[in-house]
Amino acid sequence: MSRPVLQPIPTSGPFVTPEPWSLSHRIIFRFVCCYLLLYCLPINGHANLIQFIPGSYFVADPYIKLWHTICPWVAIHIFHLSGKPTTYFLTGSGDTTLDYIQHLCFLATAVIASLVWSLLDRKRIHYVVLRQWLTILVRYTLAITMLSYGFAKLFPTQFRFPDPSRLMEPFG
Repeated sequence: MSRPVLQPIPTSGPFVTPEPWSLSHRIIFRFVCCYLLLYCLPINGHANLIQFIPGSYFVADPYIKLWHTICPWVAIHIFHLSGKPTTYFLTGSGDTTLDYIQHLCFLATAVIASLVWSLLDRKRIHYVVLRQWLTILVRYTLAITMLSYGFAKLFPTQFRFPDPSRLMEPFG
């Protein structure tokens, strides 16, 4: 007579109830979720998933214009800036004053949204499914961003070859 083989108790899977998250874990997740959602939405100069959906510019353009209204207002009225730092101009990178202010606005918005979310959703013990969807969104956004930067370097769209007149200029 053979002995029965003991099967290990499953710790993950579709029928296992996940452990409840601590209060600090839930609040930090809410903040990170809000910030990453803001970051993954369309912004000038950022690659995002929405730009690949046909007709998405009907939603993306008003959203971008909203931030293009908020950020200069914050720069002028809160940080008391004037001149070129308060205007949008193409640099090919995300290191302008308004880009930094936009990310600061994202942080402030994420803090407020996570506080409101925490007050309205006090009884939920975990966000396992939302965390999985957020992971997928961030992975695809990261992949699109890395591919767009890589293709800009691989194909001469960012660093074009100099024309002959530029090559004939003296150096220094």
